[in-house]
Amino acid sequence: MKGIEGNGLGMQKDTSNLFRNRTEATKPRIDLRHFNDVLRVDPQEGWVEVEGMTTYADLVEETLKSGTMPCVVPQLKSITIGGAVSGLGIESSSFRHGLVHETILEMDVLLASGEVVTCSPGGEHRDLFYGLPNSYGTLGYILKLKARTMPVTGYVRLQHHKYTEPSRFLADLEMKCNSDADFVDGVIFGPAEFYVTEAHHVANAPATSDYTWQNIYYRSIQNRQEDFLTTHDYIWRWDTDWFWCSRNFALQNPLLRRLAGRRRLNSVRLQSNITLLRVGL
Repeated sequence: MKGIEGNGLGMQKDTSNLFRNRTEATKPRIDLRHFNDVLRVDPQEGWVEVEGMTTYADLVEETLKSGTMPCVVPQLKSITIGGAVSGLGIESSSFRHGLVHETILEMDVLLASGEVVTCSPGGEHRDLFYGLPNSYGTLGYILKLKARTMPVTGYVRLQHHKYTEPSRFLADLEMKCNSDADFVDGVIFGPAEFYVTEAHHVANAPATSDYTWQNIYYRSIQNRQEDFLTTHDYIWRWDTDWFWCSRNFALQNPLLRRLAGRRRLNSVRLQSNITLLRVGL
């Protein structure tokens, strides 16, 4: 944002999922931390209006109350919807709905001049609408968005398929992406261990698994052919262990995991630990 940065201004915010060391410059900052509310959910029309600094944890909580979820939800609770557009976001529904920015209908953007404009695919500022994804805030800062949602049924059924040959894995991955699946994941554990997970919304489940504390989701892929999760727990299946990064803090040790408790096992807490390590605390 040339105008803002040129005047020595930056953005004040508490969340970031950039995985690189940065030197924080001492300069005045515009406080945007309070642009973090879900404004309206319209399940009939299939959209949600939300402010850009809203985390997906809060966004999902509100949409699920209306029996919907954003069409694409990145895997970590701490990611903000504005960040997922300006930095790109993807998940297991992306084969059907695209990346996060491809589910956006409209955006209000703060420009370097201080002006706020509304941009949409066919509006006056459509070039900005299409240019913002992957721009990392260089073209403007997203204050508000309207994003597409999809209905949910309460549970998700997962089926894990194992392969030992890359060609079969890739062929089946393509086939599943052309099926009626609601979600498709591909996971590689080693040179001869590949998995495709296809998942469907279902109304009922005989029992549900819990990967929010003592059990680890990615290990279940290797050990189960079928699984059931609540929609909420499916969305956040990778978050508890920050994919598999909890092992860097020895939190995959069963005893330490039990001592840590459910509240400390999530991407927000693990990211805080990384921040403390960076500053030497």
